Amino acid sequence: MQSLITIGSLEKGQSVLIHSACGGVGLAAVQLARVIEAEIYTTVVSEEKVQYLMTTFNIPRERIFNSRDASSPRVDAGDAQQGCRLVLNSISGELLHATWHCLASSGRMVEIGKRDLLGFGQLEMNLFLANRSYSCVDMDAFRYMQRGQHIGRICVRIRENPERTSRIMCA
Repeated sequence: MQSLITIGSLEKGQSVLIHSACGGVGLAAVQLARVIEAEIYTTVVSEEKVQYLMTTFNIPRERIFNSRDASSPRVDAGDAQQGCRLVLNSISGELLHATWHCLASSGRMVEIGKRDLLGFGQLEMNLFLANRSYSCVDMDAFRYMQRGQHIGRICVRIRENPERTSRIMCA
């Protein structure tokens, strides 16, 4: 997952907040963060999903927040930094701003949603003074996979140049 490793530079022991952790992208991000041995925080929409993350991945209850409540998440990372070092963000509006405020100094937010981008959303610029960064990753090619209505592999044609032959990637 390029969003966590290449752009987010996630390393062992760093805190990561993964929004919509029980979705396809979220589950993959949780699994990768576990391999890296990051401190995982998540958001989900139901108690059933809270239980799933606790049972399947041993994520403590106090690290699982409601993705529809702007008062959460409140992340206090164990590395003496207030907030999270990396956020994999897929939420928008007021919840995006709440997430932006829970990012640690020198933290990185990687945006995989598009609602605020397409709607000309804005972030509070003063928070960049603490060396926070905001990057966007275009996930359009994976929207079909995210719906979870397929069986088996999905092939995505990636065009390097519209006038040349494309290469195919299967997942």
